[in-house]
Amino acid sequence: MSCSKDFRKEDGKFSEMCGELAAKCEHSFAKFWNAKEKCLYDVIEPNSEKVRPNQIFAVSLAHSALSPGRCEAVFAKVTKELLTPLGLRTLSPRDPDYRGKYIGSMAERDRAYHNGCVWPYLMGAYIDAKLRVEGGDAACLKLLAPFAKQMEKYGVGSLPEILEGDTLRAEGCIAQAWSVAEVLRIYTKLK
Repeated sequence: MSCSKDFRKEDGKFSEMCGELAAKCEHSFAKFWNAKEKCLYDVIEPNSEKVRPNQIFAVSLAHSALSPGRCEAVFAKVTKELLTPLGLRTLSPRDPDYRGKYIGSMAERDRAYHNGCVWPYLMGAYIDAKLRVEGGDAACLKLLAPFAKQMEKYGVGSLPEILEGDTLRAEGCIAQAWSVAEVLRIYTKLK
């Protein structure tokens, strides 16, 4: 079914239909709520209690499927378990699968990539979420300060793809477009 302008003219029940779809989405999304951990499951069916950064996107969106209380809880969990000065870890250090070092064979480095490495680009969504939950442009700008120093290392004016979860040593490619783009996007938003 199309939601084009023509459809709206033909059917006066367009807003009712959209409201019903929104309610269905909200109900369906509720399956991701992990009441025990006060955050979102990483995977459902079967549920995975791994704490990963994907859930910050649900808080950062202008129209979140989460209630304000759940947005606050997810933000607190991500802040406590994943936040570093240069981005978000891809897995909580308390998880047995966490890999804080990006070393070894290609297979070992691949395991670390999604199980502990820090991704700078995720700071954009994190700051969007912080603005939604706590506000405070000045505090958010302070979160960007470490990136200025990082941009003076390796590929000058750039940011790395990933950093080690334990040491924050830059790894992967030294100049990653999405890392730079997200930091610049959020900086521009705050200025």
